[in-house]
Amino acid sequence: MKQKIRNKWKRVTSMCLAMQMIISVPAAGQTLPIISGSELFNTGHYAASINPTMGGGSLSLSKSSDTTSGWNTMNEALIPGTTMFWEGENRFRGAEITTEMSMKSLSDTYGVQGVKLGNEIHGVKSWFLFSGEILCAGAGIQAQAENSGQIITIVDNIPVTKDTKLALTNPSNGYRNVLTASANQGVWSSLINTPTKGVHTQRNWLSASALNDNKLEWSYVFGDGETGSHLSASNVYYRLNTKESDKAQLAEFFIAPGESYQYSMVAGKTTADYSNSILYRTDARLLINTPQIQAASSIGEGIVSVNKWSSGSIRLDNQVVPLTMNECMALTVKKDPSTGNITLNIAKPENQNNAYLEVTLETRGTGILTNSNPMALAESTFGSEVFLKFDASKMGTEPVVLTIEGKAAEAVTGDEIVLVRGGEGRIEKPDELSGSIHWEVKIPKGDGNYVRNAGSSKIKRELLEGETDGTRKAGDTDGSHIASVRKLSGEGALLTANEKGVVTVLATDENGKQKK
Repeated sequence: MKQKIRNKWKRVTSMCLAMQMIISVPAAGQTLPIISGSELFNTGHYAASINPTMGGGSLSLSKSSDTTSGWNTMNEALIPGTTMFWEGENRFRGAEITTEMSMKSLSDTYGVQGVKLGNEIHGVKSWFLFSGEILCAGAGIQAQAENSGQIITIVDNIPVTKDTKLALTNPSNGYRNVLTASANQGVWSSLINTPTKGVHTQRNWLSASALNDNKLEWSYVFGDGETGSHLSASNVYYRLNTKESDKAQLAEFFIAPGESYQYSMVAGKTTADYSNSILYRTDARLLINTPQIQAASSIGEGIVSVNKWSSGSIRLDNQVVPLTMNECMALTVKKDPSTGNITLNIAKPENQNNAYLEVTLETRGTGILTNSNPMALAESTFGSEVFLKFDASKMGTEPVVLTIEGKAAEAVTGDEIVLVRGGEGRIEKPDELSGSIHWEVKIPKGDGNYVRNAGSSKIKRELLEGETDGTRKAGDTDGSHIASVRKLSGEGALLTANEKGVVTVLATDENGKQKK
């Protein structure tokens, strides 16, 4: 089934710049501006604008409750997204950073943008934009000269109003009104004009909002909640800045992570989505984060995005579409679970005119449905894999966007499903269930029961009902590490095998009725 190329695919560019631009941007509370040197990206859940030439990359955000209104402030000393030096206490210094290379590949609801840094600070930074969250990553971040100060990256800087609430950890954990908590003798009064390290060993998030009913505008998740770290390990800091007044004017968050980092900015949600004793798990996963290549994926959205900063063949294993690339490129791949069709968006560096960009997709493809630039495609083969070869001299400054005809997943049935790593199967909604369906993956045992959670420290066996051991609680083991299941646009679900093995998929309807 043919899919028309979306008119809204934004331009994918890769440019070399020699000097840093200084741009004044309206503060939050006003209409979100389109920053010079960038373009506005709006998923419907949030709007964002990234400027790769400001301080190693700035990130302007909208409110999640109103994508036309600005959330953070871009005209203070600590500009969200930028990388700079911290010389201790309240001494911060902007770094002289040139943009050696900038790449981006944006659609209307997902994409990737990145920058290669030069001059006082070297390294690469990428922003992976998904429907409801932005995964931010840096690699090889180093100062050119010794004793320059601690390198930090500004996570966010938001104006404090009478309604602003934050969830912070120390000196006192809680979700509180900022002005009340930071007033004289308040539990957060020590944060006034004092950078304070977030300390928590079972929590990896902060959150902020000015909404009622415990609704959040943005949350900040350090690590991914599965392989990533908690606040202390991520070297997260915050400060309530009075700007020489008698009360807090700004809430500032930054990290001092070393040569690499990752954090996600999650739009919307409520306070109930976050637990003080369990790491929050993001939808997106950082696949690789090195000075040579940065990549992330969202299994739920069927997207993998890449900024490849150096030449040389690299295979990127992932649960959406494993792929191999040979040259510098910005690449985004989205797989439609209902048809198996793939949309690929590829861009070259501006000064790369003589190379051939090669991409191998480890998924079945039968041919090309649409091609935005037929002259650029030098070679293609199809079958159990898809091979594409692009002539950089004919790619131009616009992206090459292909829609590749794939194969829809076949229906699978049975109480137990045998998995082949990388395979997919479509599961239909059981006729006897009604309303919205919750899907989950279990690991069956020979006795007809499911594998249960085991202790991690004191208890070296499966936990009995009511038992806990550290952060683990009694209950059936979540099998999503073996196979992931996600709802399709209809009433069924798509099962993707992350590993080989045997699983059972449980469907539960709104009335609590279950079916294997």
